[in-house]
Amino acid sequence: GRGGRGAAALRGELERCHARLAETASRLRVAHEQERGYVGRMTEQQGTIDHQQGTIDHLQSKVDALREDLRQGDAAQAALAVQVAAAREHQVSSSRAMAQDLAAERKRVRELQDLLRVTR
Repeated sequence: GRGGRGAAALRGELERCHARLAETASRLRVAHEQERGYVGRMTEQQGTIDHQQGTIDHLQSKVDALREDLRQGDAAQAALAVQVAAAREHQVSSSRAMAQDLAAERKRVRELQDLLRVTR
């Protein structure tokens, strides 16, 4: 009789082990599903992050280009200001020279008129 009861006990123990194993396997499947979903979401988020980083890089390069344009514009404006100042300076000095020439010319005319008056 004792052997039979031992076999039944073993059978019961084995069934409990099988049930626990099935439960563990089921929990493992659920965990795997969750992990797959999590990995999928992470990959998606990484894609979004990469896209945003690309957009940021693109905008940064636009900003850099605009800054360079401004810098070149400022340099061109400064060069133009120098040219304008030089042209103005030239104008002033040539006007002064013309005024001196004109004064000398008037003086010569007066001297000639005086000579003419004397000779008359």
